[in-house]
Amino acid sequence: MAERIDDPGERIHQAFESQFLTIPVASIVPLKTLPDGAREGRTFAQVLSSIKAVGLIEAPAVMADTAKTGSYFLLDGHLRIEALKELGIDQVECLIATDDDTYTYN
Repeated sequence: MAERIDDPGERIHQAFESQFLTIPVASIVPLKTLPDGAREGRTFAQVLSSIKAVGLIEAPAVMADTAKTGSYFLLDGHLRIEALKELGIDQVECLIATDDDTYTYN
């Protein structure tokens, strides 16, 4: 028989804040560089086309830079951020990581 959990918050640590945060794209610092040719590739073209057609579907994941207020490290969503820059979009809703981890959540 499965154990009943009355308050899941006591046992499960959330990896992200429960609310999205709108952040200026210029305040997001990528943790990796895109490979050469990535902006000319098929995947980037698909991401760009999708954002143009329906908007951003999956929010980038970021972590606050504790050394610089208002700055965020990009954990996941590098192509999406580059597409937003190319489209001239200056703000984006992001998932805010609660852990001080610098690895991707994929």
